[in-house]
Amino acid sequence: ASYGFNKSHAYAYAYLCYLFLYLKTHYKDQFYQTSLEKNRLNSDKGISLFLEMKERYKDIKIDLRFSLISNFYVDDEVLYLPLSYISSCEKEALEEIKKSCDKCSDYLSLFICISPFIYSGDQEEKRKNDVKKTLSSLIDAGALDYLSLNRKTMKDNLFRLLDSGRFIDLLKKQKIYPSKEDMGERFSLER
Repeated sequence: ASYGFNKSHAYAYAYLCYLFLYLKTHYKDQFYQTSLEKNRLNSDKGISLFLEMKERYKDIKIDLRFSLISNFYVDDEVLYLPLSYISSCEKEALEEIKKSCDKCSDYLSLFICISPFIYSGDQEEKRKNDVKKTLSSLIDAGALDYLSLNRKTMKDNLFRLLDSGRFIDLLKKQKIYPSKEDMGERFSLER
């Protein structure tokens, strides 16, 4: 009787290990998504899962064009993390930016696309601040790297462009002023 508990415990543990390995092998996208829903990326288990995922996928990115709001997306063995994993992002602003970004091919066009919804409605100032904070977080995380400007340039021009967004014709005439990027700062903000 004193040995029975250990045997049943060993059986149950072996069965769970087998089940998890089966799911990880045959349903890896769903397995990692569910695992990371329970363990955030900044936890010990989340870091362990992330390192494991780096071995199983060609690349792991976060990109405004392909990443979904709250689910993983896999395309050609590239894993796109959900945009909700980025801290300081307002969900409502994120959804509006995501809808608008399909038409955007460069940095200025992104602001032209999002300017109509920033300056409409009663809560104009709060909404503008939410969008600024969300865009700033997206830039820091690397979700706008496809726009082919360095992150420092995008952030330095962010507030100036959003503040001029009320005048859409003026916004179209704006110029982007390049900034030199510090890679150490970039990596610390990306984390």
